[in-house]
Amino acid sequence: MRKLVSALAIAAATIVAGPASATTFVYDVDPGSDSILFGNSKNYYKGFTDHFLFRIEESGYVSGFVGSFALPSLDVVLNSVLFDDKPLTKISTGALELWSLDSTYVDAGRHALKVTGYYGSKGGSYAGTFNFGAGAVPEPAAWAMMIAGFGLVGAAMRRRTKVTVSYA
Repeated sequence: MRKLVSALAIAAATIVAGPASATTFVYDVDPGSDSILFGNSKNYYKGFTDHFLFRIEESGYVSGFVGSFALPSLDVVLNSVLFDDKPLTKISTGALELWSLDSTYVDAGRHALKVTGYYGSKGGSYAGTFNFGAGAVPEPAAWAMMIAGFGLVGAAMRRRTKVTVSYA
C-alpha cells in the first residue's frame, strides 16, 4: 500500500510540475529611456514560459520586436508572444522567427510580455527590444499661443463685413 501511495504522489507531482519552466524578469523603464533589451537562453531541450514585467513611469508609446535565429543545433521555437494579453504580429517563421509589436499607446504602470515556446535539442536563445517614447504633452506656452490664435481668428471674423454668396 505504501508503494502505491508513493507512486501516486510522485505521479501527481510530475503532472502538476509540468514540462515547461517559467521565469519572470522585471524591468524598470525610467522617464526618457529609449529602449530595453531582453531575452533568455538555455542549453537544453525544454518548453518555457517567460514573463517580462515592465514598470513604466510615464504614459507613452511602445513598439518593438522579439525574435530568434536558428543554427544547425541551436533553435528556439516561439509559440506565442503576448503584450498585455494581446498577441504580437508574427512576421516570419523558419530559421529567422520574428514577432513585431506595432506602436501602441500605454499608460504609466505595469505591463507584461509573455513569451512561450520551446528550446531545440541543444538549447538556443531568443531576444527582443522594446522602444519607449513619451506621449506628446503640449507646454503651457503652446497652449497660450493656440488660445491667442483662436482669439485672433475670432476677432478677424467679427470685424469682417457681411459676405454674400451667389450661385450660378
